[in-house]
Amino acid sequence: MRSLFVPSFALVACASSPPEPAATAPNVRARLAAPTRLLLAPGSTGSIVAKQWTQGGWQSGTLALQLADGDVTAVANSDGQLALTELRIDLAPIAIPDSVFGKPAQLQDVQLALAMQPPMASAQWSDANDATATATVQLDLSWAIFIDGAATPLGTQHLAALPLAIALGGDGSNVHATLQATAAGEVWSWAGLLELDDLSLALDASTSD
Repeated sequence: MRSLFVPSFALVACASSPPEPAATAPNVRARLAAPTRLLLAPGSTGSIVAKQWTQGGWQSGTLALQLADGDVTAVANSDGQLALTELRIDLAPIAIPDSVFGKPAQLQDVQLALAMQPPMASAQWSDANDATATATVQLDLSWAIFIDGAATPLGTQHLAALPLAIALGGDGSNVHATLQATAAGEVWSWAGLLELDDLSLALDASTSD
């Protein structure tokens, strides 16, 4: 019986260009009066459970996802309600055990993005620089499978709506945020031999380094 061994990687800094400088604002709430772009940071983490069918049954392991790039854009209205207008998370290739196809394979061009802009979320502001909110988001997962030198796009996966916990901080010149979400259950499966489950994200983002 061949067990599934899933490698673990630390997340690396994203490659997005820095957000353009914004006009000076007195605090975070004032800064977010206009759409504000934040880059996903090296402190972000993510994981997914990979399961492989063997003669002895399912073997599973947790894969620490490697971030390649990503950003989020947030805006607050005059009442302090918060909306995410954009969210993009690009992941590094995910290795598939050789035993599944009998040769090396990877999931490549893996991206999570908003399927649609969610409605405004009620935010709780402890002061003008600190707030928390929970938004319900729908994410699309797009990717391709790379086998034996050839890439084949996979169908876009429309993940079920999930709650995204948001915490904001910083000041008018630098806004930072944390976003946490979990998509429980099956994300993708192939021929009853390979399955990806339980996607989890804990993201840090900032308007600057």
